[in-house]
Amino acid sequence: HQGGNLYELSLADAGHAIRQISDELKTDLLEASVTRLEFGTNIRLQNSVPRYFSLLGDMPNRQRDPLSRSSLYYRRRTKKDTESLVFYDKIEEARKHEIDIPEEFADANIMRVELRFNKCLNRQLRQPVYGKTLLDESFFLELRNRLIDNYFSIVKIEKTQMKDTSIIKKPKDAINLF
Repeated sequence: HQGGNLYELSLADAGHAIRQISDELKTDLLEASVTRLEFGTNIRLQNSVPRYFSLLGDMPNRQRDPLSRSSLYYRRRTKKDTESLVFYDKIEEARKHEIDIPEEFADANIMRVELRFNKCLNRQLRQPVYGKTLLDESFFLELRNRLIDNYFSIVKIEKTQMKDTSIIKKPKDAINLF
């Protein structure tokens, strides 16, 4: 939709996309059962995306899992990987999948933050989820709040400024420096 997946969809855009795909497939996707869901947002950053991963620490009940230089996963600490919070470099991912990158994003640092529901969606969200559910504003707000709550539950690591350690000649110098 909109020529690529670098643009975020409004609820109205999502409705239009679902109806368009329904027409093309000649089936009503508004009544289709949703079994997997990714809800996220793009954040434009000043520096490269991986530089920010080191600032994200532990998260309660999740395992921090940097899968590559350009992605960071927080997975539940259970055998069933049902819900994950994922951070990744959206531009690098688009290039990897040979997606055309619009000029406005060519030199941008875009971090994608996604809350992924991989299995048992109805149980996790405590309601049946259909195509039409995705267009419900209260459902959208519930997902948005859940994404925000997940993000703020991560311990943020403050970067300290590097100090000149060449002046350390004895232990007392090191203590005074810090």
